[in-house]
Amino acid sequence: MPNFARSAAGRPSPQDGTRSMRPDRDSPTPLALIPENGAESPKTRRWGQRWAEVPEDWRTATYRFDTAPHNEVFVRNTNYLRSDKSYPFAIHGPQRLTDELAWWVWTCWKEGWRKIDPAMLAWWKRSIDEMVARRAQFSHEPVNSLVDLQPELVSSLAIELFKHRKGRMPSAGNARNLNSIHESIHLLLSGRCVDTPWWEAPEWHLRVDDRIPRREHEPSANVIVSMRGIRPSWLREGVRIWLRDQIINEQYTWTTAVTTARNMGGYFGRYCDENGISHPALVTDPDDLREFAAQFLSWLRSPAATNRGTSMGQEQVSKTQTTVQAFYDHMTDEKARIAKLTGDARWNTLGAAHTILFPRSMRKRRRTPDTIDADKFITATDLSLMACHIPVLGAPSGEKITVTPPSGEPRTFTGLGDDSAMRAWFLQSLTGRRVSEILMLDFEPLTMLYGPDQIATADSTAFVARLRYQQTKVEGIDPTILVEQEVVHLVRTQQQWVRDRFPGVEPPYLFPALRFNHRGTEPRPRTSMYDALRRLDTAVHLTDQGGQPLKFAKTHRLRHTRATELLAGGVPIHVVQRYLGHQSPEMTLRYAKTLAVTAETEFLRYKKYGADARELALAPQEIYDMTMLGKRTDRILPNGVCLLPPAQTCDKGNACLGCSHFATDRSNLHEHQAQRAATQALIEQRKRAYRDRTGDELTDQNVWVQGRLAEVAKLDAIIERLEQEASTSAIGGAGVGGRTRLSVTPVTHGAHHEVLHLARVNRPESAL
Repeated sequence: MPNFARSAAGRPSPQDGTRSMRPDRDSPTPLALIPENGAESPKTRRWGQRWAEVPEDWRTATYRFDTAPHNEVFVRNTNYLRSDKSYPFAIHGPQRLTDELAWWVWTCWKEGWRKIDPAMLAWWKRSIDEMVARRAQFSHEPVNSLVDLQPELVSSLAIELFKHRKGRMPSAGNARNLNSIHESIHLLLSGRCVDTPWWEAPEWHLRVDDRIPRREHEPSANVIVSMRGIRPSWLREGVRIWLRDQIINEQYTWTTAVTTARNMGGYFGRYCDENGISHPALVTDPDDLREFAAQFLSWLRSPAATNRGTSMGQEQVSKTQTTVQAFYDHMTDEKARIAKLTGDARWNTLGAAHTILFPRSMRKRRRTPDTIDADKFITATDLSLMACHIPVLGAPSGEKITVTPPSGEPRTFTGLGDDSAMRAWFLQSLTGRRVSEILMLDFEPLTMLYGPDQIATADSTAFVARLRYQQTKVEGIDPTILVEQEVVHLVRTQQQWVRDRFPGVEPPYLFPALRFNHRGTEPRPRTSMYDALRRLDTAVHLTDQGGQPLKFAKTHRLRHTRATELLAGGVPIHVVQRYLGHQSPEMTLRYAKTLAVTAETEFLRYKKYGADARELALAPQEIYDMTMLGKRTDRILPNGVCLLPPAQTCDKGNACLGCSHFATDRSNLHEHQAQRAATQALIEQRKRAYRDRTGDELTDQNVWVQGRLAEVAKLDAIIERLEQEASTSAIGGAGVGGRTRLSVTPVTHGAHHEVLHLARVNRPESAL
């Protein structure tokens, strides 16, 4: 059994050399932090800089809630609206405490962080006053900053004071509001006014700490990189330095850092903690490293790693292996520096064996699938069904709205009141952009190609502008695409919505966040968009033609659909690649393979029938193979397929309906109905022409008329058989028992034009 380095309790022992991340007091101060003679101490520099930014009229922590600008940050509370009174919130203690409160209120107003309830703030202030007094009376450590007071302690004391004053416990809602006050104060002060490096914080917030390196547009800016859950402590401090280096060197994006910290703590950290691995080297003898890696890999592939009774997928296992190996590669290369930064000399014991924890023999090759799943494609019929129901999301909250789906019965829903999310969904459907690319659009993302007069008279399918989006996934790509007039209308309507919601301000983003953003400076998070679409899914319960749930929240399917449609329409690969923002044609070609899979799936969906509506003995798969082998595209007919052997030639002209090699299915029902109507019209036309020329009637006994009537009879038989199948096997879109089944032909082309039409139909009156 290998000798793993561990302590009896599964935690680092006092003798194992583990020390705090912070350098010793006797450690030399980095040259960049040595102040000049008479300069401000580094320990107070950041707070001094922040406080200097606060205008004089915001420094007293005294507010008039009935006048601007204070009424822009404080919510309306009838107990605090006396027009002749200013309300003071100065804290009874060191002046720094009141100054920090005033800075926080001003920051909330300036950046639109949140609205503040004056009643909650007064409750919080009384609690802080009491805590400062108790600390002064019973402790030798006075409160010098609000950062010294942990949120949970403030909350506990506030509830105690409320119970003493009111004789009852506060409501859960009021307790949450009180907690949010101090959590917000503590978060902003810790991130912006404390002089410790940003990477020493237990949680990293892009919005809070402006010292963290970042891209200009970060789709995961609201997501936190958390170090709290990473154990053991040696791993937490190592991951802290590793991720810091990766972010600074632009090796990892913020999104990657978030998932990496989560995976290191959730898998590798949990395994080390549960098995008492107390040393960064993992084992005492380097020869045992391979055995350690094998046991860890065995655990990863077992249900124990997920805590849900099933094993994780191979892709996640491989990703975890790669992450752990990348961590040890970096820590081994930089071990001397890491040991100095963490104050833990044990990192110096890492060696070459740690760079091959998972050799090639222990890594299962990660294979990129040849095709994207066919179920990620939405047919035109299903997309039309979704577009019919998306207005439910945009209708005013609580207002009744009636939706009439294609070939379905009207249904009535209650509006969800999120028209901004409705427009974002339409834009994503029409452009094929990722959800983050839509939500982070600039407030003015359009470059018009023509003048207003030309655009007003342009065809609805004509490209009239270029849409600029935020490309955050692939570098070196032109982040603009051509868009139609309806996209322009959606953008203009959303711009007006933003102006109405944020009067006097032009926010940087077209889709600003709905909460904690009263000045409109932050884009709407993806989680907010997904929550809105999930509410819509719960309300309408759509199903596709196969009976599977048709989820609005799976927005990436819209991108797959747009890409596959472009390829199906004959757009060249390199043009589709540029439109999708792909760096290589290989990624775009995956959609081409999906197109083939989708075409086959659609072909096999329906039972095949021959002339005179007789059922064919051949299986649909055999028919598909027969028509595709040898690239026999000449056998594909407008209303079915020809099963004539390759060596034979057809001498039947346009008489496929009487041919034993003809096969058709329900997807061609509309074509047969159109042919029947055309044949009937042709018979009537010939009869009129004969009567005008001869004065006699052309009877049904005429040989030509008999032939056409025979065709009509065959068409009648085929149509009756296909309609009978459609009425018994078609799947309704709304997933509600007793609804009229949809009989619309499922096609893989035209979905884009259908959504263009429905977006135009659902425009608000102000945009028409």
